[in-house]
Amino acid sequence: MVNRKKYSPWGAITIRSAVRYLLLTLAFVFISSGALVAGFLDTYDAVGFGIFWLLLPMTAIFIAAVVVNDRILIPFLLLKRRLGGYCAALFAMVYTLTLISIGMEYLSRRLLDLPMRISDYSSPWILADASGNSMLLALILLGLAMLHLFRRWRHEVAAERELSDRLQSYIATVRERLNPVLIFQKLEEIRIASQASTDEIVGMIRQLSDYLRGQLYELPAPPSAACRQPYEAADSRLATLLVARRFRAGRHIIFLAILMYISCGALFIAPDKPEFSVNALMGVLAMFGILATISYANILWLYPRFMKRGNMSRYAMAIGVMLVVLLVPITIMQILTYEPNVYTKPLPMTVVIISTIGSLMTLFLFIGGTSALLLLQNWICTQRRLSMLHAETIRQEYAYLRKQINPHFLFNVLNNIGITVYDAPDYARSLISDLIQLLRYQLGEMGRESTTLSREVSFIRSYFALEATRRESFEYLIDIDSADMDARIPTLLFIPFIENAVKYSGADDGVPEVEVRFSSANSRLTFTCANPYASGNRGARRSSGIGLANTRRRLDLLYDDAYSLHCGHDGNIYCVKLEIPIQ
Repeated sequence: MVNRKKYSPWGAITIRSAVRYLLLTLAFVFISSGALVAGFLDTYDAVGFGIFWLLLPMTAIFIAAVVVNDRILIPFLLLKRRLGGYCAALFAMVYTLTLISIGMEYLSRRLLDLPMRISDYSSPWILADASGNSMLLALILLGLAMLHLFRRWRHEVAAERELSDRLQSYIATVRERLNPVLIFQKLEEIRIASQASTDEIVGMIRQLSDYLRGQLYELPAPPSAACRQPYEAADSRLATLLVARRFRAGRHIIFLAILMYISCGALFIAPDKPEFSVNALMGVLAMFGILATISYANILWLYPRFMKRGNMSRYAMAIGVMLVVLLVPITIMQILTYEPNVYTKPLPMTVVIISTIGSLMTLFLFIGGTSALLLLQNWICTQRRLSMLHAETIRQEYAYLRKQINPHFLFNVLNNIGITVYDAPDYARSLISDLIQLLRYQLGEMGRESTTLSREVSFIRSYFALEATRRESFEYLIDIDSADMDARIPTLLFIPFIENAVKYSGADDGVPEVEVRFSSANSRLTFTCANPYASGNRGARRSSGIGLANTRRRLDLLYDDAYSLHCGHDGNIYCVKLEIPIQ
């Protein structure tokens, strides 16, 4: 039985997580120190180092945000695929905590009998300033959340890989048990037995049926979780949003807009006092330039050069070196534009160093958040994509094999061939050839990642021919319109649409029919499958079953956004049109 233990962020705190919380606590101590220096700079001469006792509650607030994010928001929102709700709740939480920190400053100044830095606590500008500060903290926590997504999806991919290995082993057992060489030999003997009497041919078919009956009914049970809906189906939209090329421009625009929103904090000389001057606007642009430069230096150079290649220690060192190198220009821009007092006012060097380290630590965690997203994107596009594609391919092979080697199907086909031998021996031989083709494909071609279009078309033709023997009337058409028959395509890509068409086909005249067409142009293959349905039976058609849903997932994994799939009604005709790139 497949181990289906689910990933849970509610597990006991391990040594690794304890170390992570400890490192975050130290980082937030320095971040809080920088915030304290900025918040009480005007009264430093009166309070001195004594104000640093506020580090305890401020650091506790930051760590509380991390814990709430880890233990409540991520498991109940993000891991439930409620991305919008998670982002809203995360921002609301950090916004509330930012307002609490402003309240702590108010209480501290009252207790220490210090002049108020904020003259009007009812000013709406306080809310605007707090939202910008909150956004930076939200981005840091969002980066930590990406690590949870990575661990959760890695856990689920491991479960899918385990299941696909079991399915692959089961398929191999089925093939070995059926002995395809012997089956093909017996079918070939039946097909070429032109000199034998009809009764002898029927007897040969009966012997083959008895052999198959003995083998099929003694097959081992398949893995119990084989038919469950895979984990990835629920997360595909979130994964697509994070990595799809069609959303790349939108992701960058949103990211830059957030950086600009954060940079607008340079307008505030105090939370209730924005300054709309040329110098303040230059401060906004300077801060935006700093954040954008650091972010895209990481995205375009540091991450691909170090982190993507697995050099974690060198990557962390490179980030540190970059921040140290940028320290001088950052300080100069800070003095010239949005926050000169830290460096121009006579303060102990210790205070200046603490403030500088706090700013650098904030930038370091900010870069860490973007790196976590880049790490998740890279993993989705490589290991996760390949593992899930392999698992989905094996799942589809198993689903089709399960349908076609079941005793009811094979015995029904062999029985119909035995009946046809008496009236149309040539047609019976043709059906045997079709059965050989179908079994040869599913017992030989399956297990390969791709096949040629010519083999796939031959398989589909055999499938239609055998389906026709099981129905009183059935018409089908396969049209090849200048298609490249040597093009490589994934195995069993079209059969779910064709099976669906056969299942639901039904016209008013009572004759089900299916039309399949292939054409290729400009390195793209177009597959069209159409079938009529009886009037009044439109609601019976379902295009969102598990089989078709899994086929859409497989297409997403194979081609990302390089394919197009359209399913819909046109009068009393249901049509599927699929376009895929070919080589």
